[in-house]
Amino acid sequence: MDEAGTSLIQSGAHSFIIRLWVEESVEEEGQITWHGYILHVPGGERRYLQSLDDISTFIASYLATTGARPMKKSFVAQWLRRLRRRFTRQG
Repeated sequence: MDEAGTSLIQSGAHSFIIRLWVEESVEEEGQITWHGYILHVPGGERRYLQSLDDISTFIASYLATTGARPMKKSFVAQWLRRLRRRFTRQG
């Protein structure tokens, strides 16, 4: 452990905050638009999202620096598909 009480193993950890919200188009009923951003907590880098797929791309860029190779059916991709279906059905 270091002085801050953080395990040295955790020093290589990546944490992300994802904020998403959906707005329905006034012009076209049932048409939704995603808004949001993802923040890499340790580095402070923030990226505004143009699509839900941007989340996987952003996280994958950090995983690549550790030598990890993202799986084709990653947890994040599955979560995003469920989220997209959920909000699409509500519209």
